[in-house]
Amino acid sequence: MPKKQKTGNDRRPNKEFLELVEISKSFPGVQALDRVSISVRQGEVHGLVGQNGAGKSTLLKILTGAYRQDSGKIIINGEEIRIKTPADAQKWMYMIYQERTLVPDLTVAENMFIGNWSLPGGEKRKNAKIVDWKTLNTEAEKVIKKLGFDFDVKRLVRDLGAHEQQLVEIARALAIGGEIIIMDEPTAALPRKDIENLFEIIRQLKKNGVTVIYVSHHLQEIFDITDRITVLKDGKKVGTFETSSIDEDQVIKLMVGKDLGQERKLTANVEQKNILLEVKDLTTKDNILKNISFSLAKNEVLGIAGLIGSGKEAVGRTLAGLKKIESGEIILEGKKILPKSPAYSINQGIGFLPSDRNLEGLVLGMSLRENVTLNILKKISKYLVINAPKEQSLVNGAVKDVNLVYSSIEQQADSLSGGNRQRLLIARNLCADSSILIFNEPTQGVDVGAREEIYDLIRNYAAFGKGVIIASSDLSELLKICNRIMVMSAGEITTTFNNDTLTEDRLLQELA
Repeated sequence: MPKKQKTGNDRRPNKEFLELVEISKSFPGVQALDRVSISVRQGEVHGLVGQNGAGKSTLLKILTGAYRQDSGKIIINGEEIRIKTPADAQKWMYMIYQERTLVPDLTVAENMFIGNWSLPGGEKRKNAKIVDWKTLNTEAEKVIKKLGFDFDVKRLVRDLGAHEQQLVEIARALAIGGEIIIMDEPTAALPRKDIENLFEIIRQLKKNGVTVIYVSHHLQEIFDITDRITVLKDGKKVGTFETSSIDEDQVIKLMVGKDLGQERKLTANVEQKNILLEVKDLTTKDNILKNISFSLAKNEVLGIAGLIGSGKEAVGRTLAGLKKIESGEIILEGKKILPKSPAYSINQGIGFLPSDRNLEGLVLGMSLRENVTLNILKKISKYLVINAPKEQSLVNGAVKDVNLVYSSIEQQADSLSGGNRQRLLIARNLCADSSILIFNEPTQGVDVGAREEIYDLIRNYAAFGKGVIIASSDLSELLKICNRIMVMSAGEITTTFNNDTLTEDRLLQELA
C-alpha cells in the first residue's frame, strides 16, 4: 500500500467559504445527486473525485449555472445565493474546462477581459465599441504579475504553448473577480513538465486567498496539490478527508466500493513469428513520421511512448488513413495496403479510437445503436435499407461484450460518461470485426474503475488473435497492459523494450 502522501501545503485555511447543503438533482430515471453536502474552506485546494456517473459533472454544472438544483442551498461567505444562470455564477466563481475556451486570434489581454473591455476613463461595459487599449493591457499585466509571471499580454493566444494558455484561462478568472476557481481535468492537455508549472500557479492562487476546486481522474495529482478530498459515489457524498490522512488505495476503494487488487503486468511472451502487421520505413508527407519500422504480432498489445511532438499519435492516425504517406510499406496479414482514407482502413480491418473521442470518434447526437453500426452500414443494408433485426442482434451482442452501461439503446451518445463512450467505440469495432485496434490515449478523462475495465477489454481483444496498438502519455498505463513498448522522439523510433523487467524510471530516462 502506498504511503500517505503529504500535500506540501503548510498554510491550512479554516474559514468555510463555500457550503453546499443537501443538494439534490434528478433526471428522468436517474437520481444524479442525493442530498450532497460539501464545505470548502477559503483559500484551500479542494479535490473532488469519483467514478464517471458519481455526480461530479452535475454538481459542477449546478455551481456554474448550467443546471439548477431540485433542492438544497448554496452558501458563500455565510450568505445563501441563488444561481440561475452562468452569469449569476461568475459573480463568485469561474470554471476552467478541459477544452480551451480562448479565442486564438485575440491577444492575451483581449481574452482575459473578453465581453468586459475598458472604455476611456476606466469605465467598463459589455460589448464596448470604444476600447481603452492601454488600460486593458495594463490591467491584464497586473493580473499576470499577481500570479507571479511576466510575459507580453499583447501576444496572440495562438502563439502560446498549452501551459501559457492555461495561465491565461486562470488569469481571466481572476480578472473577472472570481473568488472560487473550478478546474476540471486541468492537466489533460499538458505534458509532464508543464504540470508542475500549473501546480505552482495553484499554490500562488492559494497565497492570494483564492479557493480552488480541483477535479481530476489522476489521483496522484489530487494527492500532490490538494488540502482536502471529497469522494462522491452514485450521486452521494462518501466523505471529505484531509489529504494527508488518507492514501490512494483508500480513495480508490471509497470510489469504486472494492479493492482493485494488484496491478496486472503482462510479460513479453507473444511469439513474433505470427506477424499481423508490418510497417517498413514509413514516412508521412508532413514529415511527422520519419522512416519508422515496426511489427505487431497476433495476441500482442504494443505500446508507444513519447513526449508531445514525438509522433506517437501520428502512427495511429496514419494507419487509420488520416495522414498522407510519402514513402514506405504497410503489410497487413501478408497483403500490402496503402491507407488513403478512413473508409479504406476500416474496410481493411483497422479500427482507430482517437484521443478526442467526442470530436473525432463518436457522433454525439446519434443514438448508441447508430454509433455502433456506423462502420458496417453496407454489411447490414440491402438496396439502402437497413436489416433492422440483424442490426439489433449485432448491437445487442457488442454492447453486452463491452459491458456498456445505458438505459436505452436509442439514447444519444452524449448522455454517456467518458468510460462508457470509450466502451461504445470498442463496441463499434467489435461489430466491424477489426483485426487491429489502435488507441490514442485510451483512458483520457476516464475514472480509475472504468479504466481497469477498459484494460481488461483490451487484453481480451488481443487474446482472440487480434492486435492492439496503444499510444499513451501515461507510462504506468503502458507498463500495465503492453507486451512491448516503443519509444518515439522527433518522429523516429528510438528504441523498443520488452515489457518483462521494464520500469517507469527506465522509460523516463529514455524519454528525457
